[in-house]
Amino acid sequence: MQHPEDTGLPTESEANPTPLVSQESIARIEALDRPGEAAVLVEILDLFLDSARDRLPRLVRALEHGDLEAALVEAHGLKGSAGTVGAQSLAAACSLLEQEARRGTLPDGAPRALRQLWRDTELALIRIQARAARGTS
Repeated sequence: MQHPEDTGLPTESEANPTPLVSQESIARIEALDRPGEAAVLVEILDLFLDSARDRLPRLVRALEHGDLEAALVEAHGLKGSAGTVGAQSLAAACSLLEQEARRGTLPDGAPRALRQLWRDTELALIRIQARAARGTS
């Protein structure tokens, strides 16, 4: 049985210090808040989560079917949006997948590892979003 770290995809561990979510990025987004208006972070995370929930299954399907072109397109798009919200591990994984697709290869076990990484990232972002909505981020 292959472990997520065997795929070459980034994970949050002692061996790989890339965090799931960059607190610096979150703080930069929070700095955009204006008094009396809805928290910008909540809105941006809503947009990202909705988009990623559409894009990630397409990327996983492309990986499972060996569709290099679709994997390249989906990984590239998800990489950019993940980077914008500070989802560093997800952005790094998508960057790796994009590079591999350009080379004409895809890592074995990538769909399963990507799904796990997404679950972890999604949960972390939802928690951050909930704190921001309560005004205690």
